[in-house]
Amino acid sequence: GSWQAVNVSSSNTWSATSVAGRQAARMHNLQAFSNGDDWLVSPVFSIESDGSNAEFNFMYYYSGATAQVPATDNFQLLVFPSCTLSGTYTPSMIDPLDWTLLQNTFSGTEAVWSANPVVDLSAYNGMDICIAFRYRDAGFFTAREWAVDDLALGTFVPTVPDTIPAKDPAHLRIASFNVLLADRGAGALEGDVGGLDARH
Repeated sequence: GSWQAVNVSSSNTWSATSVAGRQAARMHNLQAFSNGDDWLVSPVFSIESDGSNAEFNFMYYYSGATAQVPATDNFQLLVFPSCTLSGTYTPSMIDPLDWTLLQNTFSGTEAVWSANPVVDLSAYNGMDICIAFRYRDAGFFTAREWAVDDLALGTFVPTVPDTIPAKDPAHLRIASFNVLLADRGAGALEGDVGGLDARH
Protein backbone atom coordinates (compact mmCIF):
# COMPACT_ATOMS: atom_id res chain seq x y z
CA GLY A 1 0.00 0.00 0.00
CA SER A 2 0.91 3.65 -0.33
CA TRP A 3 0.87 6.62 1.99
CA GLN A 4 -1.80 8.99 0.77
CA ALA A 5 -2.09 12.77 0.94
CA VAL A 6 -5.58 13.95 1.85
CA ASN A 7 -6.34 17.65 1.63
CA VAL A 8 -9.19 18.23 4.08
CA SER A 9 -8.84 22.00 3.92
CA SER A 10 -6.44 24.42 2.16
CA SER A 11 -5.07 25.06 -1.30
CA ASN A 12 -1.89 23.08 -0.59
CA THR A 13 -1.15 19.39 -0.20
CA TRP A 14 1.59 16.93 0.78
CA SER A 15 4.00 16.09 -2.04
CA ALA A 16 7.17 14.09 -2.64
CA THR A 17 10.07 16.47 -3.21
CA SER A 18 13.65 17.34 -2.24
CA VAL A 19 14.00 19.00 1.18
CA ALA A 20 17.41 20.04 2.52
CA GLY A 21 19.27 17.25 0.74
CA ARG A 22 16.67 14.50 1.23
CA GLN A 23 13.87 13.14 -0.91
CA ALA A 24 10.97 13.50 1.48
CA ALA A 25 7.24 13.98 1.86
CA ARG A 26 6.62 17.69 2.38
CA MET A 27 3.71 19.94 3.27
CA HIS A 28 4.29 23.65 2.63
CA ASN A 29 1.61 26.24 3.31
CA LEU A 30 2.72 28.76 0.72
CA GLN A 31 0.11 31.26 1.84
CA ALA A 32 1.45 32.30 5.25
CA PHE A 33 -1.02 31.80 8.08
CA SER A 34 -3.89 30.71 5.87
CA ASN A 35 -6.18 27.95 7.11
CA GLY A 36 -5.10 24.39 6.43
CA ASP A 37 -5.83 20.80 7.46
CA ASP A 38 -3.69 18.41 5.43
CA TRP A 39 -3.07 14.74 6.21
CA LEU A 40 -0.46 12.20 5.14
CA VAL A 41 -1.99 8.81 5.96
CA SER A 42 -0.40 5.36 5.95
CA PRO A 43 -1.89 2.19 4.56
CA VAL A 44 -3.28 -0.27 7.09
CA PHE A 45 -0.58 -2.38 8.69
CA SER A 46 -0.42 -4.86 11.54
CA ILE A 47 1.21 -4.54 14.92
CA GLU A 48 2.28 -8.01 16.03
CA SER A 49 0.55 -9.40 19.12
CA ASP A 50 3.94 -9.79 20.82
CA GLY A 51 4.80 -6.13 20.14
CA SER A 52 7.91 -7.05 18.17
CA ASN A 53 7.27 -4.24 15.67
CA ALA A 54 5.51 -1.79 18.02
CA GLU A 55 7.93 1.10 17.51
CA PHE A 56 7.76 3.91 14.99
CA ASN A 57 10.76 6.01 13.97
CA PHE A 58 11.07 8.90 11.53
CA MET A 59 13.04 12.00 10.63
CA TYR A 60 11.34 15.40 10.44
CA TYR A 61 12.08 18.92 9.26
CA TYR A 62 10.27 22.21 9.72
CA SER A 63 10.84 25.83 8.74
CA GLY A 64 9.04 29.15 8.54
CA ALA A 65 8.54 29.61 12.28
CA THR A 66 7.73 32.99 13.79
CA ALA A 67 8.81 34.46 17.11
CA GLN A 68 6.06 32.40 18.73
CA VAL A 69 6.95 29.01 20.17
CA PRO A 70 7.63 26.91 17.04
CA ALA A 71 6.73 23.34 16.23
CA THR A 72 3.82 22.99 18.63
CA ASP A 73 0.45 21.55 17.61
CA ASN A 74 0.39 22.67 14.01
CA PHE A 75 1.99 19.31 13.24
CA GLN A 76 0.57 16.15 14.77
CA LEU A 77 1.30 12.43 14.73
CA LEU A 78 -1.84 10.32 15.13
CA VAL A 79 -2.92 6.69 15.11
CA PHE A 80 -6.22 5.12 13.99
CA PRO A 81 -6.67 1.91 16.05
CA SER A 82 -8.44 -0.93 14.23
CA CYS A 83 -8.14 1.15 11.06
CA THR A 84 -10.91 0.65 8.51
CA LEU A 85 -9.52 2.81 5.69
CA SER A 86 -9.13 1.25 2.25
CA GLY A 87 -8.84 2.23 -1.39
CA THR A 88 -8.24 5.87 -2.25
CA TYR A 89 -8.64 8.00 0.84
CA THR A 90 -10.90 11.04 0.49
CA PRO A 91 -11.57 13.98 2.84
CA SER A 92 -14.93 12.49 3.83
CA MET A 93 -13.10 9.39 5.14
CA ILE A 94 -10.90 11.38 7.51
CA ASP A 95 -12.78 11.88 10.77
CA PRO A 96 -10.52 13.31 13.53
CA LEU A 97 -12.67 11.49 16.10
CA ASP A 98 -11.31 8.17 14.78
CA TRP A 99 -7.74 9.19 15.56
CA THR A 100 -5.70 9.22 18.78
CA LEU A 101 -3.01 11.86 19.23
CA LEU A 102 0.45 10.37 19.71
CA GLN A 103 2.56 13.52 19.55
CA ASN A 104 2.10 17.23 18.87
CA THR A 105 5.34 18.80 20.11
CA PHE A 106 8.60 18.55 18.18
CA SER A 107 11.75 19.97 19.73
CA GLY A 108 14.16 19.76 16.80
CA THR A 109 16.01 22.79 15.46
CA GLU A 110 14.31 24.77 12.71
CA ALA A 111 15.57 24.11 9.17
CA VAL A 112 17.57 21.04 10.28
CA TRP A 113 16.59 17.38 9.86
CA SER A 114 15.95 15.82 13.29
CA ALA A 115 15.43 12.22 14.40
CA ASN A 116 12.21 11.89 16.34
CA PRO A 117 12.36 9.88 19.59
CA VAL A 118 10.98 6.35 19.22
CA VAL A 119 7.18 6.32 19.33
CA ASP A 120 5.86 3.41 21.43
CA LEU A 121 2.93 1.64 19.76
CA SER A 122 2.67 -1.28 22.20
CA ALA A 123 -0.81 -0.13 23.25
CA TYR A 124 -1.92 -1.36 19.81
CA ASN A 125 -0.39 -4.85 19.89
CA GLY A 126 -2.44 -7.24 17.80
CA MET A 127 -4.26 -4.47 15.94
CA ASP A 128 -4.37 -3.26 12.36
CA ILE A 129 -3.62 0.45 12.53
CA CYS A 130 -3.06 3.51 10.37
CA ILE A 131 -0.65 6.31 11.20
CA ALA A 132 -1.03 9.89 10.01
CA PHE A 133 0.91 13.11 9.97
CA ARG A 134 -1.47 16.06 10.18
CA TYR A 135 -0.58 19.63 9.27
CA ARG A 136 -2.91 22.18 10.87
CA ASP A 137 -2.95 25.93 10.40
CA ALA A 138 -5.78 28.03 11.81
CA GLY A 139 -4.22 31.25 10.61
CA PHE A 140 -1.85 31.75 13.53
CA PHE A 141 0.25 28.60 13.92
CA THR A 142 3.98 28.84 13.43
CA ALA A 143 6.00 26.64 11.06
CA ARG A 144 4.68 26.73 7.50
CA GLU A 145 6.80 23.88 6.09
CA TRP A 146 7.01 20.32 7.42
CA ALA A 147 8.66 17.24 5.92
CA VAL A 148 9.15 13.61 6.99
CA ASP A 149 11.54 10.89 5.82
CA ASP A 150 12.98 7.50 6.87
CA LEU A 151 9.72 6.15 8.28
CA ALA A 152 10.45 2.93 10.17
CA LEU A 153 8.15 0.50 11.93
CA GLY A 154 9.77 -2.06 14.24
CA THR A 155 13.50 -2.55 14.79
CA PHE A 156 15.38 0.60 13.89
CA VAL A 157 17.03 0.47 10.48
CA PRO A 158 20.08 2.74 10.00
CA THR A 159 19.56 5.47 7.43
CA VAL A 160 20.73 4.56 3.95
CA PRO A 161 20.90 6.74 0.84
CA ASP A 162 17.44 7.31 -0.61
CA THR A 163 18.47 5.59 -3.83
CA ILE A 164 19.36 2.33 -2.03
CA PRO A 165 16.31 0.87 -0.20
CA ALA A 166 17.15 -1.36 2.75
CA LYS A 167 16.09 -5.01 2.67
CA ASP A 168 13.46 -6.71 4.80
CA PRO A 169 14.43 -6.95 8.50
CA ALA A 170 11.54 -9.14 9.69
CA HIS A 171 8.72 -6.57 9.81
CA LEU A 172 9.83 -3.59 7.76
CA ARG A 173 10.97 -2.52 4.36
CA ILE A 174 12.27 1.00 3.76
CA ALA A 175 11.21 1.69 0.20
CA SER A 176 9.94 4.27 -2.21
CA PHE A 177 6.31 5.17 -1.82
CA ASN A 178 3.76 7.07 -3.82
CA VAL A 179 2.10 10.10 -2.31
CA LEU A 180 -1.39 9.67 -3.71
CA LEU A 181 -3.16 12.99 -4.02
CA ALA A 182 -6.67 12.26 -2.87
CA ASP A 183 -8.37 15.53 -3.72
CA ARG A 184 -9.07 17.21 -7.02
CA GLY A 185 -8.40 13.90 -8.85
CA ALA A 186 -4.72 14.80 -9.01
CA GLY A 187 -3.53 11.20 -9.33
CA ALA A 188 -0.30 9.77 -7.92
CA LEU A 189 3.00 11.52 -7.42
CA GLU A 190 6.07 9.34 -6.99
CA GLY A 191 9.01 10.13 -4.75
CA ASP A 192 11.95 8.25 -3.26
CA VAL A 193 10.89 8.66 0.35
CA GLY A 194 11.50 6.05 3.03
CA GLY A 195 8.08 4.54 3.68
CA LEU A 196 6.27 1.73 5.45
CA ASP A 197 4.88 -1.22 3.59
CA ALA A 198 1.55 -2.59 4.77
CA ARG A 199 1.82 -6.12 6.10
CA HIS A 200 -0.79 -8.52 4.70
